Amino acid sequence: MVLKTENEVKKWLRGLPLLRKELSMRIEFFSDLARECKKSGTGIRHEGYYLNQIDTLHEQIKILEKNVEYALDLLDPDERAVISARYIKNIMWDAMEFHIHYSRRQAIRIHDRALKRLAGAELKGGAADEKD
Repeated sequence: MVLKTENEVKKWLRGLPLLRKELSMRIEFFSDLARECKKSGTGIRHEGYYLNQIDTLHEQIKILEKNVEYALDLLDPDERAVISARYIKNIMWDAMEFHIHYSRRQAIRIHDRALKRLAGAELKGGAADEKD
């Protein structure tokens, strides 16, 4: 997946928390089903399927984390701090200065510079490609 424009980068970054939550919820769902199969003794043949789904979802989370790390590695320390605060820690612009010691306006400028730098970045498959 290639993030071609700044808007695509922003859309991907905004979707990270929701995607992580969705993957975690799916893991919990399949874990519950696998536990029920084991507990009841029925549906044993389905337990393998559920465990396989859990492994696949864990792999997608690893790929997502690698993509985030890769994207952050493309940025300088100031840009990394702003992008992490905004999209990973979900800090609002008005509270940004208390977390990264830049004014709101300065943080927005750094944010915009980071989006330009990330435009054109190529991410590896898996969870990142689900939104294509």
